[in-house]
Amino acid sequence: MVSLSCYAIVPEQVEPEKYGRVAGLIGAAAPAFVMAGQMIMGAIEKSTLEQKMITIIIVQLIGGFLAALTGLLVRCKTVASIPSRINALR
Repeated sequence: MVSLSCYAIVPEQVEPEKYGRVAGLIGAAAPAFVMAGQMIMGAIEKSTLEQKMITIIIVQLIGGFLAALTGLLVRCKTVASIPSRINALR
C-alpha cells in the first residue's frame, strides 16, 4: 500500500523525463528494505522484545529524518530552478 502512494506522487514531484528512473528506485527500494529489516531482526534475535522495539523505533526515526531531509533538499533545488523555467517559457 505504501509503494502505491509513492508511485502516485511521482508525476507531481518529478520532471517527466525522470519518471522511469524514480519509479525504478522506488520499486527496487521496497524489497531491499524488507531484506535489510529481516537481516537486522536476525542479527538481534537473542535480544529481548524491548530491545527489538527500541531498535525498530531508532531505525524508523533515522529513516524518517533522512526522507524528510532528502525531500527538503529536492524541493529547494526545484524551487531554485523555477526562475530559469519561467524565463525559458518567455
